Amino acid sequence: MRLKRLDLEAFGPFTGRTLVFDSGAPGLHVVFGPNEAGKSTSLRALKALLYGFPERTADNFQHANEQLLVGGCLQGSDGRELTFFRRKKRKADLLDPDGNPLEPGVLAALLQGMDPALFESLYGIDHRTLVEGGEDILAQRGKAGQALFAAGAGISSLKRVLDSLDAEADALFKARGSRQQINLAITDYKELKKIVREASIPSARWKEHNKRLQEAEDELARLEEKNRKTRAEAQRLERLNRAIPLLGDLENLRHKMQELGKVVVLPQEFQQQLREVEQGIRETGVQIAKDRARLERLTARQDELLLNRKLLEHGEAIEDLHQRLGAYRAGQRDRGRLDGMRIALRRESGARIEEIRPDLKLEDADSLRPVLGRRRTIHALVSRFEVLTQQAEQARKEKDEAQQDLDQIEKTLAELPPVRESGDLKKSVLLARRAGDIDAQTEELSREITAGKKEWWAKLKRLGLWAGELEQLPELTLPLPETVRRYEAEYDALATEKRQLKRDRGKTEAELHAALVESKEEAWAGELPSEQDLEAARRKRLQGWLILRRRWIDGEDVGQEAVAYDPERPVHEAFEQHVARADHIADRLRREAGRIARAAALQARVEGLEETIGDMARQERELEEQEARLGLAWRKEWESVHIDPLSPREMLAWLADIDTLRFRVTDILNRESEVAEKKVKRQQYRLSLMRELEVMGEKTAFPGRELAPVLVFAESVLEEIDRCRVEADRLRDRQSQVRHALERAAKMETDTTAALADWKKNWATSLAGLGLKEQVLPSEAVDLLEIIDDCLNRIKQADELQSRINGIDRDMAGFCEDVAVLLGKTALPELTGLPPDQAVLQLSSLLDTNRRHNSLRQKNSEEVEALTLEIEKGEKILYSLHKRLAGLLAAAGCGRIENLPEAIRRSGEYQGLQEKISAAESSLAQMSDGLPLKELKRQAQDTNVDELPAMIAALHRLTSEELEPRITEIYKLIGEERGELRRTDGNARAAEAAEKMEGIAARIRRLADQYTRLRLAAMLLKNEIERYREEHQDPVLRIASGYFAKLTLHSFAGLRTDIDDAGNPVLVGVRADKSRLGVAAMSAGTRDQLYLALRLATLEWRLANSEPLPFIVDDILINFDDARARATLEALADLGEKNQVILFTHHRRIVDDAHELMTERPVFVHEL
Repeated sequence: MRLKRLDLEAFGPFTGRTLVFDSGAPGLHVVFGPNEAGKSTSLRALKALLYGFPERTADNFQHANEQLLVGGCLQGSDGRELTFFRRKKRKADLLDPDGNPLEPGVLAALLQGMDPALFESLYGIDHRTLVEGGEDILAQRGKAGQALFAAGAGISSLKRVLDSLDAEADALFKARGSRQQINLAITDYKELKKIVREASIPSARWKEHNKRLQEAEDELARLEEKNRKTRAEAQRLERLNRAIPLLGDLENLRHKMQELGKVVVLPQEFQQQLREVEQGIRETGVQIAKDRARLERLTARQDELLLNRKLLEHGEAIEDLHQRLGAYRAGQRDRGRLDGMRIALRRESGARIEEIRPDLKLEDADSLRPVLGRRRTIHALVSRFEVLTQQAEQARKEKDEAQQDLDQIEKTLAELPPVRESGDLKKSVLLARRAGDIDAQTEELSREITAGKKEWWAKLKRLGLWAGELEQLPELTLPLPETVRRYEAEYDALATEKRQLKRDRGKTEAELHAALVESKEEAWAGELPSEQDLEAARRKRLQGWLILRRRWIDGEDVGQEAVAYDPERPVHEAFEQHVARADHIADRLRREAGRIARAAALQARVEGLEETIGDMARQERELEEQEARLGLAWRKEWESVHIDPLSPREMLAWLADIDTLRFRVTDILNRESEVAEKKVKRQQYRLSLMRELEVMGEKTAFPGRELAPVLVFAESVLEEIDRCRVEADRLRDRQSQVRHALERAAKMETDTTAALADWKKNWATSLAGLGLKEQVLPSEAVDLLEIIDDCLNRIKQADELQSRINGIDRDMAGFCEDVAVLLGKTALPELTGLPPDQAVLQLSSLLDTNRRHNSLRQKNSEEVEALTLEIEKGEKILYSLHKRLAGLLAAAGCGRIENLPEAIRRSGEYQGLQEKISAAESSLAQMSDGLPLKELKRQAQDTNVDELPAMIAALHRLTSEELEPRITEIYKLIGEERGELRRTDGNARAAEAAEKMEGIAARIRRLADQYTRLRLAAMLLKNEIERYREEHQDPVLRIASGYFAKLTLHSFAGLRTDIDDAGNPVLVGVRADKSRLGVAAMSAGTRDQLYLALRLATLEWRLANSEPLPFIVDDILINFDDARARATLEALADLGEKNQVILFTHHRRIVDDAHELMTERPVFVHEL
């Protein structure tokens, strides 16, 4: 079976999201989502689809429980498909695509009947399971059977399961244990059995004490019943005593209510409503009066505002003239100024033309304009002249400089020495340079080695315990850290047990001390008689009786026996005294039965605690012996290296420091070898350089062994050879360049001369239109053109100023005409004689005044209209309030408003009486204890109130002075009789002990069943593990070897089984060189990959005999480096060719690796 589609219709943050897993092959499907994107939500949705929603879910924060819906499509190996949806319901949660309920058996068939836990363990793995699986392999010491079984069953903590079964069984029973539950129960059972066996036979007085006990119990029952009834009667009378005053008050209140007569009960809000209506009437009347006064003032103000309607009608024209007024006044100011500027421009233009052509008039100046049309050509010729002049000068200069450079180069080349060849010397220098600064390296390494030896020797001395040399340290054979940890655990266990035993002993000794203190307190309270004392007194009494009987009845001579019986008194007096003493002891035993029992219990407790303390002392000695044996074994572990060890915890730290020291010492020794190699290489490079220098003719002596002086000298020789060669090459290149420059300069000089001749012809043609009689230089021609251009521009400006003057005259005439027309239309004769600009200002001022008056009139009209509406609205409100007031009067039953206060007072008094009556009835109901009020009244009527206190006091005296003291005496008597029965009836004690024995026997049976089940479960699990190993070891291990090699990047060639010291088959990793490595020596990451390889191999082996199911992988690559993560991805892709694998991850690098694998394997990426 495989998953083709997952529909997240309404789940967590998803709505209508679909993940499609449909592909040709089962494939590896990587579901990627960054944090908070919904990766974990998608995984929970898949589990909910297959096995239903949990009872409580955290994925209902966006969709309510009843709206949660997931769907999907599953395909079996036979091609059958099942499309369905699942909702969150306890029943009928499966639906087909049409929304109809679906039978759960249809889905269960595809899932092969697996429950959620089994599916998750066999076909699911996450990072926590992976890590726990690797740790479990280490904990079980690589045992092959357990590792294979854990991977096959998907159990990541099989070792803990086995250990927990053994621990639970050991907590129940141990063959030599004493603190286990079954051991303790067996001990208790034996003690109770002894009690039953030693229980005494009942005495002759048992029946008498039993009769007295029955009579006392009967009398106790009678007295307690009488006491109960007396107390009940006292409570009834006390209730009546409290209720009678309330009943009287209730009658008075009802009488007052009748005196009020018929009352109209007003609602509580009546007064508030009345106040609101009255206040509304007052406020509305005042507001209406204010509005009417305001309306009158506005009407009077409206009549005072006068308007000129014609002025308002021509407002736009007036505004237009007011805007044009500024231009009119500006025209008046500018006309004279512009005319003066025009005259000045024409005068200046005439003067400039006269400077150029005295014979030319100002009116004929336009004849010079064609020359300005050729201004660009003239400027170009001027520029061309300058360029040609510069080129000619530059050509002559470059020609002279090139000739001088050529002569100097030829002279220098003749003076250079011949160039030597440096091939072999250069090779020797390169080889020496590639080695680096070998002198400094050698010196630095030597310093580091010396300093390191000094430092680590000092550290070795500080560590102590071992007195060897540094060079011996790497080969030193020390116990493994695991061995030290085992000793540490054993020492800790011993210390824990000793501490616990010490605490238990301290607690037991404290209990013993407390028991002894209590025992002393009992002794200080007076010596107590014992059964032995009573038995001795009775024997003495019987002895006296036998002497008297022999003397008085048989007439025998008992003189000697009488003297022996009591030497000081006659036998009959002594007999009477012993009879009295026996009776006195018996009476005391009866009276002080409680103290005697406590004393006996204390004695038994003291003896038991002393026995327990003795056992604890024995256990302490055993622990001391065990600690001594452990210390001997611990010291033996270190004998081979002649170390007197400290505690395991201290030795663990010492081992860690020693391992660091060993690593550093090994590094120092390696560096010494490196220094020796570097010295040999340095000598080789030195000899090679000196030999090549000698070949080159250099015979300088170099004392010492350093390479640097020889190398520096050889490099200086090479630099000199290279410098000579480079200088010669540079001069020859320069010689060639200078010759080419000389040729270019000669050619440039010839070309420039021809170009100047052509320029002169073009210059004469361009200046022909000026009419000048003399030759004009290029620099002068530019000035002439600027003068002509300036004159023509001034003439043009003067013409433009004349056009502006004409426009100003037209605008001023039009403005005056428009002002005259407007004055005629507005009919304002007082403005006719004013200048146009003054008339316009007056018109604008009058227009503003009329517009302001018009705005005020409109505003006043709007306010008048609003006030009119407000007055009408107020009158309606006033009418409504008067109507509400009439309704309130009608509700109170009053014809006039003056009668309302009295009606309100009567209503309030009536309601107050009602509340008091209700409170009195409620109080009576509470104190009546469920008795009806009618019955309470009847009892009160039948009772004399004055006699109630005396009756209650008499009942209390009867209870406290007669009944309860007598009941106390009866209880004491019952206790005494029961004590007598216990002392004289061994059967009761035996029966009690037998009853406890039955309970303990039942507990032993229950614990034994539990112990048997635990031992049987452990045995069956171990047998099944061994059977699974024998059946699946070879095929699964063969597949797992390939996976393991791939996951570890072939750091291991595969897996094999080996035999440990106990004869158990264990897993080992095999290197490429056939060496083997146990799981304890593997890193934590490698053990994780071993567990994953076993899981993948088991899954692949299972495919041969069962229906495939999707393998769900949840972010297991968190701690894998990039290379091993890619290798794991490839392994999952290989499995994906046979079985669908769905990998959930939030790491982008996994997605990148998956994209690279897409071209080679069936790998698919789904991004959330």
